Amino acid sequence: SLNQKYDLDSSLIELENPFLQKEKAHKFRNIFIKEKQLWIYVTEVQKYSTDSYTRYENKILKLTKKVKADFITIGDKALDFCKKHKFNVLLNISEQEKNDDLSSSLVQVVKALYVEQNYSKVFFVINTNKSYDEPFQILPLKSFNLGKLADVEENKSMLVDVSNYKIYPDIEKFIDAQINIFLENSIHSLMIESSFYNAKNNLVINNKASKKLNDEITKVSKKMLMAKREEEVEEIVMLTRKNKSI
Repeated sequence: SLNQKYDLDSSLIELENPFLQKEKAHKFRNIFIKEKQLWIYVTEVQKYSTDSYTRYENKILKLTKKVKADFITIGDKALDFCKKHKFNVLLNISEQEKNDDLSSSLVQVVKALYVEQNYSKVFFVINTNKSYDEPFQILPLKSFNLGKLADVEENKSMLVDVSNYKIYPDIEKFIDAQINIFLENSIHSLMIESSFYNAKNNLVINNKASKKLNDEITKVSKKMLMAKREEEVEEIVMLTRKNKSI
């Protein structure tokens, strides 16, 4: 494998044998200790009383029954959910703390936690129509399933065999840099999708409310027009009666 050929030391990526050693280690250890997973749960502020996150939270509860799950929460609703169900929150990022550097900061935190705390998997949960209730797995990279966010499938014919290339100054540094870029772009895409989908939902709700308001205005206008016509008819009838009496 490339790992052996270049003597790579990266637990973030397993190029040809996904989970081969790591899975065996986890299976042996799980006889005595629960598997550890890291979850990143992102919620957005919802202006209207919509229930967009319950299905994801039910799925989280189902998938974490037999594992030790630690959380990074982004948003007040995500934090409230973890507190309610007594999950361990390693880091909470409030709505006010979101910024353009968040994706880059998250990559460093996630990489460090994944390696040092020996998590078997890292999941990312957002509200999106690209996934009804399933989380996105971002680590290890061999199990990466963000492709469904872009509705694309892996094309193995486009993969490049780097075994015939010389990479300077060091292949480990090169791969580590590519992992950073890949994870940062992935997390950034997930954050954008979360905020975009929330904005889209708010726009749909606003459009529905606007349409409802326009319908009500139209109804009221019709009633006012009918009332005005009835008054005109009554005036005509009264004038006709007066003319007849004269």
